[in-house]
Amino acid sequence: MGELTVALLALFAHMERVFMRERAAHAREVAQAKGKPPGRPRKLAVNQLAAARAALDAGQSIRSATGSAARTTNAAYICSALTDARF
Repeated sequence: MGELTVALLALFAHMERVFMRERAAHAREVAQAKGKPPGRPRKLAVNQLAAARAALDAGQSIRSATGSAARTTNAAYICSALTDARF
């Protein structure tokens, strides 16, 4: 009886994973149809990234280049890793 219970729980878990993938695929299709780019929104706007890139190229530190625009240190380091091709 215990084996049957485990098998049913495994089946339900597999079904939920399949449904989750289907929901995610549908959500991606809807977003693409609306013209929305996939993924999380950027923390810094394009103009903020361009200004930070120019300041970094001028020799400023990452924190001073992003200033108050970068809400986290991670955003500042991501900004420093971007190239002009991504703007």
